Amino acid sequence: MKDSGFFDLVDQLFELARMEKNTNVCNVVNLYISDIHFILMDGSTVEEGSMIFLCDFGEVPKAHRMDVLQRLLEANLVMLGVGTPCFSINYETNHVLLMGRVLIEKTPVRALFRAFVQHARQAKQWRKTRFLLGNEHEAVHSEGKNGAPKLTLVARPAQDRT
Repeated sequence: MKDSGFFDLVDQLFELARMEKNTNVCNVVNLYISDIHFILMDGSTVEEGSMIFLCDFGEVPKAHRMDVLQRLLEANLVMLGVGTPCFSINYETNHVLLMGRVLIEKTPVRALFRAFVQHARQAKQWRKTRFLLGNEHEAVHSEGKNGAPKLTLVARPAQDRT
């Protein structure tokens, strides 16, 4: 099997995260950004030259479970696009995972790291709100950079609340 570039990418990500490089790197690596756990896997067995990433958003709460799961499905619909991550549930831990796959050769490491930093921010926000919107907020769907879908929460005026 030819070198997929996975180990070089992992080394560069560890450097950007200012983490000590793991000398026992295998095909599955743990990376932490802002205390959020990422699992990086060599995806070459599925697609040559790819890396799979999982970002642990935390446990699905028992309270409002159906609402939370529906919101995650809605987020998947909003985020749908080529090369965009999606949400899933780890049935063993009951944790929400944001998962995706990148082609190593076509993915600039700094851009990938910035995306991971953004995913870590989103994970922290999810842990606070579970993406549930109260009466005082509404979702605004718009386009972000390069036409990527973007979900923004905005406060509604008091007279619009029901």
